[in-house]
Amino acid sequence: MRRLVMMLAAMSLLMGAVAYGKTNPASAAAKKDKLEAARVAEEKGDLDRLHKDYESAISHYESALKVNTKSAVLYNKMGIAELQLKERALARKYFGRAIKLNPQFFAPINNMGVLDLLDRRYRSSINFFKQALALDETNAHTHLNLAES
Repeated sequence: MRRLVMMLAAMSLLMGAVAYGKTNPASAAAKKDKLEAARVAEEKGDLDRLHKDYESAISHYESALKVNTKSAVLYNKMGIAELQLKERALARKYFGRAIKLNPQFFAPINNMGVLDLLDRRYRSSINFFKQALALDETNAHTHLNLAES
């Protein structure tokens, strides 16, 4: 009897371990659907930003960020939209998050330089532009921004 109980306990542990290692197909499909919805929301935000509907773009980007919280590209796009709405503090916050997530992504670094240039913080803007050029020395916009500083 004791041996039977031990065998049943061992089998239940093994069954639990096997089930633990597998992913639920339904949850994998749900995650794939969420990622697709985030991609669509980002594309809608890009279209809205192209058509200068920045509030709507921000709304779409926020939806995408709920799923994809570690996207430096999305945070940079949010910062651009906020900058277009003259919300410099929010733009700075989003560019900072993008830089924190991906320090090698030159666009938010360049955008921080633009913010500092607009705020007449010339030394800081020059430093940001030099950092951006160190990452992508062929970017003409950054060269122009540096010359303007």
